[in-house]
Amino acid sequence: MTNDHRYLQEFLAGVPDGARVLDLGSGERRLRKGIVNLDIMAAPSVDIIADGHELPFPDCVFDAVILQSVMEHVLEPETLLAECCRVIKPGGQIWVEVPFYYPIHDTADYYRWTLSGLRYVVSKYFEVGRSGAVMGPSSAFNLGWRAFLNWKLRRLHWGFRNTVSWMTAWLKSLDGDEVLPEPPSIYALSFVVGTKSASQG
Repeated sequence: MTNDHRYLQEFLAGVPDGARVLDLGSGERRLRKGIVNLDIMAAPSVDIIADGHELPFPDCVFDAVILQSVMEHVLEPETLLAECCRVIKPGGQIWVEVPFYYPIHDTADYYRWTLSGLRYVVSKYFEVGRSGAVMGPSSAFNLGWRAFLNWKLRRLHWGFRNTVSWMTAWLKSLDGDEVLPEPPSIYALSFVVGTKSASQG
């Protein structure tokens, strides 16, 4: 579950060229030239294989860290955030994106956060700035419906299941194209932008 959506691209656009950026849990993507890709699994685009609980970098070396759809896959999310804080320079920023109402999508999938819960846990390590939902209630409904159909029709051929479940994909367009700073009671994903304070140097 990685979404190279415009909100993440807007965050990256605010990071100057030449700045050191870490994409932690990058998988097989390269968001832009010069980004350091780190993942626990090897892939052609992965520069460093390491566990996010113990990052192999000295203190204060990155201007920004991207943590997109990663925290739900680690056993100790706060240890991960603390490590990110350690390697970010004072004044540097972090993008943290996590699921709330989202189907289980990996064998190692442990947590879900409300936006208020995400703001709280990030605030333990960073000053919380912009935040909101990036996949709203229609997307959440569509994801839930597709997961239900895949379960209910599990004895049928996967091609038929996919065809039926994808028939409702248009529903996500009902969310529109804006961040929901105070989302409704159901939504799929939310994000927080955090800044490391100068006093944490």
